[in-house]
Amino acid sequence: MEKLKENAILFDDGRMIPVQRNICFGCGACASVCSVNAIRITLDFQGFYMPEIDSSKCTNCGKCKKCCPALKKQNPKRPKCQIASAVRAYNSEKSASGGAFFALAKKFIEDGGYVAGVIWGSDWTPKHIVSNDIENIEKMRKSKYVQSNSTDV
Repeated sequence: MEKLKENAILFDDGRMIPVQRNICFGCGACASVCSVNAIRITLDFQGFYMPEIDSSKCTNCGKCKKCCPALKKQNPKRPKCQIASAVRAYNSEKSASGGAFFALAKKFIEDGGYVAGVIWGSDWTPKHIVSNDIENIEKMRKSKYVQSNSTDV
């Protein structure tokens, strides 16, 4: 437990956040891999999704740290950015960033695959879904510009 506390934010009531707020982006991967359900994703005081650890359940197995993209070291040989844009005007006009997502997603579906993305839920909260339905892919278009809870994917 002590190793976990070194990199965690510890609250007076025993709750812990496994990484510092300035590097965690609340993806929920840690909660998804926790086999003892010691981690849950909650909204913090600023309205951001953050992991909380129930120290009474945590076995200090380290799965949460191993899967955390914020804690992984970046590969310096990997390109810093990539860019793509759709060629057809239809794709780029209905999309926020050039239409590349829709073109790639459509090809995945045509080849028998599934696509994960974010749609607006009925209560206007972002919702992650996995689908092979082109209508759902249409709903995934456009940037949402809000943090979303991806633990339900």
